[in-house]
Amino acid sequence: MLQIKPEASTAPQTSEASSSTQQSAVSSMPQEQPASQQNQEASGRDTVATPGPSQEPTGSVEQQTSLNDRLERAKQLIEQKRNEKEESENQEVKKNEFDRRHTGQEFSKSKRDREERQSQDIVNQNQGRQSKGASPP
Repeated sequence: MLQIKPEASTAPQTSEASSSTQQSAVSSMPQEQPASQQNQEASGRDTVATPGPSQEPTGSVEQQTSLNDRLERAKQLIEQKRNEKEESENQEVKKNEFDRRHTGQEFSKSKRDREERQSQDIVNQNQGRQSKGASPP
């Protein structure tokens, strides 16, 4: 019976010891859990943060490429418009030069025609005088 008592007495002691152990374990667990949770959160943040930045540069590179493509296209369009405007101005200069030359040629022809008519009129007047003057005698 003595053995039973020590068992019975050790049982409560064991439960008390285990209770105190559990309490100390519980009191140490909350301290450990936040540390382990912090480590998990930190590693989780690292894991989450790692794909984010690696995706951002890819997205950033794609956006940069897209932006560069759009910028290059805009530059090409500006250059094309500039060339078209220059070509249009050249065509207008050529047209104006053609018109100026054509007008000059028409003016010269008109002047020649007028001078020829005047010359012909002078010749006709001289012939008329000669014929009038030659017939009476």
